[in-house]
Formats: sequence, C-alpha cells, structure tokens
Amino acid sequence: MIYYGRECQIYGNQDADVYIFCFFHDCTSIVKSLKKNYCFIAPVIKDWNSELSPWPADGFGGKGRVKSL
Repeated sequence: MIYYGRECQIYGNQDADVYIFCFFHDCTSIVKSLKKNYCFIAPVIKDWNSELSPWPADGFGGKGRVKSL
C-alpha cells in the first residue's frame, strides 16, 4: 500500500478504529502482541540514515521530508 507517497506494509484490519504507525526495523513482535481490532502501518525504509534525516550531517543523507505545521 502507498500511504502519503511511501510504500507501507499493512497488518490487521484497514477499517479498524485504531491505527498504529511503526518506524522500527522489525515490527513482527509488536504485530504478534496486538489482540484488538487495529490497523498497523509500517513504512518500508531502506536506508534509515538517509530517508529519515531531514538535513545532511556526518553519516546522514538528509533526504527526509520536513513538513511545516
């Protein structure tokens, strides 16, 4: 599924009242522990240091998007 322009893995019920977003590398244990009606969304992140850093720095690519409020 594409969510806000990013490929995501979806677990659970997409029509659930509760949505959970996960940015961990491996969300398997979290998904297994959930018992209620939920929709769990985990963005596919291939390069953490590049995709999630909004500015370049030593070891960080700075390709993360910044949204102003």
